[in-house]
Amino acid sequence: MMERLAERITAKLISTHTIDSEDQEIYQFGVVHLLYQIFFVAFALAGGLLLKVLPETVLFLVAFFSLRPYAGGWHASTQGKCTLISYGIAAIVLSSFRLMPEAALLPVSIGQMLIGLAAIWRWAPMENPNKPLDAEEIVHYRRYARIITGLLAAGTAFTVAMQWTRTGYAISTAVFLSAVLVALARVQKTKYLSS
Repeated sequence: MMERLAERITAKLISTHTIDSEDQEIYQFGVVHLLYQIFFVAFALAGGLLLKVLPETVLFLVAFFSLRPYAGGWHASTQGKCTLISYGIAAIVLSSFRLMPEAALLPVSIGQMLIGLAAIWRWAPMENPNKPLDAEEIVHYRRYARIITGLLAAGTAFTVAMQWTRTGYAISTAVFLSAVLVALARVQKTKYLSS
């Protein structure tokens, strides 16, 4: 479905001379991934709205999508697996926003943030085997992953100080999830190198 829609969009861009026909494959690939992200964000926002956790959902998405490109981490082997896993994780995260007891928000937020900070500071960026990073890119991505994580940690600390515990929980969950993906990629890389 996404592939056919992307094909039609890129064909339209070619027919209007917006892009060159020899670049069709590149644009089609990008449009497919953009469409998957648009549908994912729409799913998450609709879920946040239905569960009455829309502000937390928006903060989570902004924090996660700010950090993920720089921290890197584990990726599913196919687009289908990626889609299923992403939607499943989104459902779990949004449910946790709704169901987490008020008394648990502060300790869980602090714990998630500390673990997330440590993992990202130590291991990020974790490259994807499909897109290895050179030494200069590693330095660049590491710097930005640390800056963004630091800003998100400061944001979480601010929300805790203001007693906006649900807001802090949303931000710390994004950092924690990014850290889990970084740690999974680290484990995968270690297993690959030892075999």
